[in-house]
Amino acid sequence: MRGQSTLEYAVFVAVVAAALVAMQVYVRRAIQANLKMLEGQINAEAVVRLPSGPQPLPGAGPAGATGAPGGGPGVVSSAGVPAPPTVPSVNPTDGGNR
Repeated sequence: MRGQSTLEYAVFVAVVAAALVAMQVYVRRAIQANLKMLEGQINAEAVVRLPSGPQPLPGAGPAGATGAPGGGPGVVSSAGVPAPPTVPSVNPTDGGNR
């Protein structure tokens, strides 16, 4: 009986090995398909790049038209956060007189 048991285990291991070899093709193709999909997404993102730097708000017209502080057109930073208004610098040596 011991020889039959060993033979059964050997056949079982051979069947499992054959199944893994047969599945290797499908697993490789699935991985390649995922890589191709990711490549397409990355290339699509590279084509549609957002401009960097401050961008005018949509509808920003002449000075004061947007209601932005300082009366100028509204400006949004590249992160989408409104940029702080520009404040004239004061020279402490002349007492603030310009």
